[in-house]
Amino acid sequence: MHTIQQVAVLGAGTMGSRIAAHFANAGVPALLLDLASSGGDRNAIAKRGLETAGSQKPQAFFVPANAALVQTGNFDDDLEKIAGCQWVIEAVTEDLGIKRELWGRVTKLSAPDAILSTNTSGIRLAEIARDFPGEAIPRFLGTHFFNPPRYLHLVEVIPGPGTDSQLLDFVTKFAERTLGKGVVRCKDTPNFIANRIGSFLGAAIHRKDPCFCTAWPNAAKMARDTSFSRQRHSGCHCSPSRNPFADGIDTASIVPSGAIASA
Repeated sequence: MHTIQQVAVLGAGTMGSRIAAHFANAGVPALLLDLASSGGDRNAIAKRGLETAGSQKPQAFFVPANAALVQTGNFDDDLEKIAGCQWVIEAVTEDLGIKRELWGRVTKLSAPDAILSTNTSGIRLAEIARDFPGEAIPRFLGTHFFNPPRYLHLVEVIPGPGTDSQLLDFVTKFAERTLGKGVVRCKDTPNFIANRIGSFLGAAIHRKDPCFCTAWPNAAKMARDTSFSRQRHSGCHCSPSRNPFADGIDTASIVPSGAIASA
């Protein structure tokens, strides 16, 4: 039986900072870590992510005071602190090499009974866990939140290559009862369910909307076009054409590739 007293979220970007905020909304303290900054404040990157989560519209926190439940740090100085966390969630960029390198460190430092999960948008868990020590395999799964986590109800729960079934049940119930989520169990296929559908939906809309067709392949270029962003993406917080900006342009440009590769 697990008791979640603190969660560690690795990666303070678009998703990680908001996942930490939503755990804080549920009264669960969070340790939010990212790369060490080269400036005077080595925790500047994680702090900036937390500040952005608190200032965004819509707000990531139920009330501003919940931000006090999130402690910031960096991978170089503070990764050992994950030993005191009962759940470690990885939410770094969608790069398999980066994820594997970080998990290689995490599996050595985390508590022997800690839940280990990745927020990958579509990389197969079997690939991420390929070099995991055997004792970590039963504790590893996917927990794919959608942005913004406070407002989007869905969480995909994905078993890894050897995830313990009781752990899957615990995480499902925790997500539903404590985090207020609607859980869908997925198979470990590229892009799981929602992003797999979304990729092909995007291809269909491509034929109807010439603006949307550039949203994923050319997301970085569009993000720099602030006039386009204001005109097209100032309305609904989760409209299809705004998703690349809400989810992060790195994720938005990689997800369709996974769908194409597995088609």
